[in-house]
Amino acid sequence: MDNVTEAELEAKQRKYFTIAQVAELYQVSERTIKQLVRDKKLGCFYIGKQIRFNEEHLKEYERKFTNPEA
Repeated sequence: MDNVTEAELEAKQRKYFTIAQVAELYQVSERTIKQLVRDKKLGCFYIGKQIRFNEEHLKEYERKFTNPEA
């Protein structure tokens, strides 16, 4: 392999993200992520009562709400 760490490999293979993982990714609190979901700014889906995000949810959020030219 090309010096890829186990953590990097796992991140590339991950299909779904938890609130905690998304909060860590964006360096905000879990409360902020929950508020974005409530405000319908960040898409998600539920597995039972558990909120999950996929890569498309994150890309869509970044496209809509983090573009400084918008």
